[in-house]
Amino acid sequence: MPQPPEQDSARPELIALGQAVRRHRDAKAWTLTTLAAESGVSRRTIINVESGAHSTGIGSLFDIADALGVTLADLIRQAEVDTDG
Repeated sequence: MPQPPEQDSARPELIALGQAVRRHRDAKAWTLTTLAAESGVSRRTIINVESGAHSTGIGSLFDIADALGVTLADLIRQAEVDTDG
């Protein structure tokens, strides 16, 4: 069975973006399944985004942000703040 990607190998920007998504999802008290249903993005893709395991298509990121009630630009700004310290 394949092993999940090492977190250390993920780009810090992707990890920070995933953390921003997770914070917004937690603020809504949504499960991964709820966000998947609201965004139309698969649960597996959301897991990968939140963990920073790999990048995903920009369309999926727009759909996730829209479902969370924020813009993709907002999520990116939050990720930049997280990586800038």
